[in-house]
Amino acid sequence: MREMLSNLNNQMKQFWSNLTRRQQLTFSIALVLFFLGSAVFTFSLLNTDYTVIARDLDPKDANEMTEVLDDMNISYKIEGGGTTILVPENDHDNARLELASAGLPKGGVLGYEGLDSTQLGMTESEREMRQKIALEGELIRTIRRYPEVDDARVHLVLPERSLFNAQEESSKAAIYLELNQDLDEQQIHSIENLVAHSVEGLESRNVTLTSGQEVLNQNSGNSDASIGSEVEQNLAIQEKFQTSLQNSVQSMLHDIVGPGNATVRVNATLDFDEVTRLEEEFKPVEDQEGGIIVSNHVEEEFYSGEDMGAGGPPGDESLGDDTPLYQQEDFDGGEYEYESFNETTNYEVNRTETKHRVAPGALENLSVSVAVNQDEELDIDDESIENLVTSAIGLDFPDNGEISVEEIEFHDLDSDGDPDGNGDDETNWLAIAAITACLLTAIYIARLVYKSVQQKREMEMQERLEKERAMQQQAQAQDEAAADVEAEVPETQKQITNFAEKNPEEFAKVLKAWLADD
Repeated sequence: MREMLSNLNNQMKQFWSNLTRRQQLTFSIALVLFFLGSAVFTFSLLNTDYTVIARDLDPKDANEMTEVLDDMNISYKIEGGGTTILVPENDHDNARLELASAGLPKGGVLGYEGLDSTQLGMTESEREMRQKIALEGELIRTIRRYPEVDDARVHLVLPERSLFNAQEESSKAAIYLELNQDLDEQQIHSIENLVAHSVEGLESRNVTLTSGQEVLNQNSGNSDASIGSEVEQNLAIQEKFQTSLQNSVQSMLHDIVGPGNATVRVNATLDFDEVTRLEEEFKPVEDQEGGIIVSNHVEEEFYSGEDMGAGGPPGDESLGDDTPLYQQEDFDGGEYEYESFNETTNYEVNRTETKHRVAPGALENLSVSVAVNQDEELDIDDESIENLVTSAIGLDFPDNGEISVEEIEFHDLDSDGDPDGNGDDETNWLAIAAITACLLTAIYIARLVYKSVQQKREMEMQERLEKERAMQQQAQAQDEAAADVEAEVPETQKQITNFAEKNPEEFAKVLKAWLADD
């Protein structure tokens, strides 16, 4: 093992010595980046992000929820004195489904913590529903903080938003309260304002508070059941009328010139004066003189007999003492007749009485403005647009009403704009950057190592070729020397032979001396 480490150390030293000054500096920077990226990546993997799954819990609900999480082998954290439970972000959705199936939390509500985790591919309607539920939960938590409130339920009605309709319907809220004691007017008013200022587009008059079978804010000046101002009612009716006409014209132009190529604004003035007119019309009766007989009264008297004259003297005993007496004249009796006739006839001509009540809300003034996108591809006739608008409204324009159609170049609509940021993947960009840096650093280091190894192999190959060339040259030199020796042997042998023949005694002495040396 020690030998292997020593060899590895030697190889690293040799590798480092083979690098140039610039390569050594680049390699050092790349190595530092590699270790930093590896540290960040390891930290991102080991560090678990926890998200809130429920808060404002009572101890009983918190205990039951932790038991369910333990059965699911999901780690959790408890904060806020045992009222808030957090789970790992990856297990958030599974934990919520399991807790919901178990009916937990029973007394708690889900607030904005439900928006901490966003599923990939969530639709716009699902996102809006989650936001609505979270807002209702937060309002319930706040209302429960009133000492007089034991429990609360909040239901919000939020209108759908339209790109082509600037005048949208108003939001509404219904709140049910379980009270331990009655609320005074100031507290009711404060709850109304709390809810109204927490929901976009919600007015206090559209907030209804109920408890049992009683409407708490029925007599409140801000309640929907008793709107204090008749002017507000009239303005609401007028606004609704304008919105209805505007939507009708807008939907028609949407199909004709395409979405986003036309904008409509309607301004209407309604007359809310209530008028009652009584009309009477008199006409003569045809073919009858004097008119129609309504009544006819006839009186007829007739008398025949003696003329009795005046009866008794003027003055009588029945009269008082102070009554004056007159002298009586004497009349002779005789025949007397009396006749009287009186006829009264009432005539009437044709009489028509009409009582006409004009209901409030008559159209007094109406103006419609239409702006059409100035596009060469759109063949637009202002007169045709004006006729279509008139038909779409379906009302008789007052004398002072008008329709204005103008072609104006529109700004490009950002169809991909999302102010609420839906559709963004909640990805750990720091981890991605770290992984990318690690990959690039590893590739760069591998490239340097490959180049260094390649250079080392080329040097070893060159050294081997040089050694082989030197060995070939040495072998060739030895071969040539051996050939020279072989060429010299016959000549030496010949000289020894001649010497032995000429001086046999001397040759014998030399030979004995060689043998003695051996």
